[in-house]
Amino acid sequence: MPYSVTFLPSGATVQVEAGTTLLQAQVQAGLEPDAPCGGKGTCGKCRVLVLSGGTPGSCLACQTPVTEDLTVQLPQAARHQVLQAHRLRPVDCRPGFTGRTVPVARPALADARSDWERLTDALAEAGCPVEAPPSPALLSGLHAILEESGYAPYVLLAGGRVLQVRPAPSAPLLAAFDIGTTSVVCYLMDGISGQTLHVESQLNRQVSYGADVISRADFAVKGGLREISRVIRGQLADLLTAACAAVGRSTDDLLLLTVAGNTCMHHLFAGIRPDALLTPPYFPEVRQALEVPAAHLGLPAGRGAVVRLLPIIAGFVGADTSAAMLAAEFDTLGELSLLIDIGTNGELVLGDGRRRVACSTAAGPALEGAKISCGMRGADGAIDHVAWDGGDITFTTIGGKPPAGICGSGLIDLIAVLLRAGVLTPSGRFAKDEALAGVPALRARVVRRGRLASFVLAEAGADGKPVELTQGDVREVQLAKGAIAAGIELMCATLGAKPADIRRVFLAGAFGNYMDAASAVAIGMLPPLELSRVAAIGNAAGAGAQLCALSEAEFRRCGRLARETEFLELALHPQFQKTFIARLDF
Repeated sequence: MPYSVTFLPSGATVQVEAGTTLLQAQVQAGLEPDAPCGGKGTCGKCRVLVLSGGTPGSCLACQTPVTEDLTVQLPQAARHQVLQAHRLRPVDCRPGFTGRTVPVARPALADARSDWERLTDALAEAGCPVEAPPSPALLSGLHAILEESGYAPYVLLAGGRVLQVRPAPSAPLLAAFDIGTTSVVCYLMDGISGQTLHVESQLNRQVSYGADVISRADFAVKGGLREISRVIRGQLADLLTAACAAVGRSTDDLLLLTVAGNTCMHHLFAGIRPDALLTPPYFPEVRQALEVPAAHLGLPAGRGAVVRLLPIIAGFVGADTSAAMLAAEFDTLGELSLLIDIGTNGELVLGDGRRRVACSTAAGPALEGAKISCGMRGADGAIDHVAWDGGDITFTTIGGKPPAGICGSGLIDLIAVLLRAGVLTPSGRFAKDEALAGVPALRARVVRRGRLASFVLAEAGADGKPVELTQGDVREVQLAKGAIAAGIELMCATLGAKPADIRRVFLAGAFGNYMDAASAVAIGMLPPLELSRVAAIGNAAGAGAQLCALSEAEFRRCGRLARETEFLELALHPQFQKTFIARLDF
């Protein structure tokens, strides 16, 4: 028997079968609930308030089945920070297609050639021979286009293939996507000038199936591949439509799209089962770049439009890392350099212009709030930076809102401050009260609950509860920073170097953009080096995706970078456990 569930404040109502969880009902209603644990009931982030029907009160949506008509209050959605900015180096706009106006013979009784034959004959005479056969979609409406153009159409071609035939010359559109586990960014560009026309971004709608790639891959292989692929393709379609509308253009003008993302996001978007990512040796189904008709992926674009999926390096070092290396021109670096992108998963690349090695670390969930008691993503109200002047703690929040939790950059700052003040010992334990006599303001913030201690950062958060750092939170940060530091050390060893030999560090992605590098060095996440040698390069994956859309040569270069980068599997390295344990202390 179906029941009706109404969600406030939107008023969205959906009919669901008995036993459907409130989390599933939200998805069916077209909402985008936050479920970092994938509905396992362990993160507590999907809490809602039942107003009428059932048992009124607070509950976890993923653990509450619908057994009668319900009215449910959802928490107010916070405005999230999605990193769009990056450094896009200039390249010639040569995306791999050309356009030209060509005179075509008009039909005549004495000429038995078809419209297509007369068009391709005209192109051959103009020095543009066509080798590929036409698609039915290309032929549909061709006669009307020829007549509208006065038999002088504008033809877009690529590699002996006709992409589009238009009545008049017009600049085609390009689009580049960075599909992150947390967010999705769309860059719309002019296909002639290369100018970025508009940028759209949203949180990744797949978050309803879990915050991490493993949860989403597990959902896909258990029968949810079609659903989770539909969700991300639909989101890209919506972003394309919004971007084109913002500049007064039609999606029919889109001719080329590029997609960068980690291996799991790549596979789910392409509709590839990610089974192999869930079991050792954790390999992808395909590594090389792919070109797929946009129509096959359900994306709104012009006839003949193609989607370029950027190349993958390994199971957990994906096309986003390939794109980031391209953006940083890793093949031209003359000194030992480190590229680090800490998202839901942490990808690292170390090398110079001659040799590169990459690895991945399970660092992101803690640093994006999924395993932290008061953790949250970078949204309004998130404590993003923490400082100490020798007296008491000060902090800032995103948007200047009341503190609702703490995001990754604030977490790293706070750990660094507490270490400097002596509140935390190098082993990660809270110091005893007598050791804190010299910092009374900070001592007052340390709360003892039995054998466990926590540090209260804000007495009353946005929900009335304190925002605090627990001993368990500190351990989670130690695990994350230990994995990153161990990865850096073992990559150095692979190249016959030491962390002290690293001369440049590129911080890619949102976490790296907002993180204070001095705090990361202070807790041992990054090797000690001059901070002037650390550069935040923004959304490097998005920049690389744009370069691959703007230039066919850059697209090929991205493929070479991926193929020529060695992969270091940390889980199989004989020294990983020993190195990891040695790097847990601050």
